[in-house]
Amino acid sequence: MFELHTKPVVQRALYCPRSGMRVPPTEGLEPTVGSPVAVAVLAHGLSIPILGDTLFGRDPKIDHRVAGGECKPVVIEDNGNWISRSHVLLRVFGWQVAAIDLGSANGTQAQVGAGTWKSLVPGLPFWLNGKQQLRLGVHKFTVHPVGG
Repeated sequence: MFELHTKPVVQRALYCPRSGMRVPPTEGLEPTVGSPVAVAVLAHGLSIPILGDTLFGRDPKIDHRVAGGECKPVVIEDNGNWISRSHVLLRVFGWQVAAIDLGSANGTQAQVGAGTWKSLVPGLPFWLNGKQQLRLGVHKFTVHPVGG
């Protein structure tokens, strides 16, 4: 079970409000407050807009970055303890998103080809290129870019 701990947001002109289809940004468009730069789609279909730095984990609220307001937490319930309390940080740089494993016990992997997974080096950014699937233990989700 996934539980989202962010305020509801209004997506602006990056998705069609009727069809949900992606609308390409105009030249020079920069992300603004309330504009997602990516959307994380969890295995059961829940879409999480990535508005800024977002920390995924079993109990990310304990992390100093969440407590200090630097990033938003996304709680992933995990009875098998495959996911660390603070597992992976999606870091936003303009329209670019990097995944950073936070030294999790079971690691984070990114799909880099058909059936090929690359383990992230803890603490180092792994730049997401286009639609990219991430695996946290046995849990997977896909990050879809919005613009840029």
